[in-house]
Amino acid sequence: MFKIYTIGESLVDLTQNLNKTYTKHPGGAPLNVAVLVKRLGGKSKFIGSIGSDSFGDFLYDTLIKENIDTSLVKRINAPTMLAIVSIDSNQNRSFTFYSQKTADQFIDINLIRKHTFNKDILHFCTVSLRHKNNIKAHRIAIKKIKDQHGIISFDVNFRQNLWNNDKKLKRITNQFIKYSDIVKFSEEEWDFLFSNDNKIDIYKKLFNLNVQMILITRGEKGARLITKNFEYDFEGFKVDAKDTTGAGDAFIGAILYKIQVLKKDIKNIDKKELKEILEFACLVAASSTKYDGAISSYRFENIK
Repeated sequence: MFKIYTIGESLVDLTQNLNKTYTKHPGGAPLNVAVLVKRLGGKSKFIGSIGSDSFGDFLYDTLIKENIDTSLVKRINAPTMLAIVSIDSNQNRSFTFYSQKTADQFIDINLIRKHTFNKDILHFCTVSLRHKNNIKAHRIAIKKIKDQHGIISFDVNFRQNLWNNDKKLKRITNQFIKYSDIVKFSEEEWDFLFSNDNKIDIYKKLFNLNVQMILITRGEKGARLITKNFEYDFEGFKVDAKDTTGAGDAFIGAILYKIQVLKKDIKNIDKKELKEILEFACLVAASSTKYDGAISSYRFENIK
């Protein structure tokens, strides 16, 4: 594997403080994953569109500061998407989005068409799939990576209040699962998509669609990794969580980083390596919850 590309939304998280003020953080799951990989020492690149307002300047400056390649980023004259992040006494988050005609909706398809990909990893989520332009951009990027025998990673990462249409959300999600080698769900997302269906039947269905790795996160209870020939549950790490924003992105970013380091196709990763990958991802995700924000919480000086 050469590089981890992430494609989709970038936004600004305005996170509620105890005194009801808000702190500005760079965010958006694909942007978070790109920075996470880079901070772990991997190679990453972000594909997206960023506004020309002050919030957009903040996001673009973040990419520059983190040494993320911006050659597939387009600056446009549109407002930046905002997410108001409220946190309750149990550290549970709720999101309110400002997303009308925002810059993230206009990924530059021509930049993707002109770009040369290798046997790379492409990672994306559902938030950016609400718009026809971005759906087309994702499909083009996916095809180009698949043509090079790369890996497609899909974190469904539902934000249902952005969709207002559960049927459309399910339909789009199922369409893109078909393109994916790795699919990550939270327990809640799994239940939303598959209801009371037998999990073994769902595993078989996903593997028949050519999915090679299923990941199910369970918050403080850890996570599960499933391949055609292996299933592993890990209880996770107990930490004094302060803010879980971006923890899911830390988890999947760590998974992709370890695969990048191994330089193996998923089907060639052995059981010991799969265990190590899941445990490492749980450690990285747990560590991130000890600090505020998403990118600002990615501190890995004590993680190897």
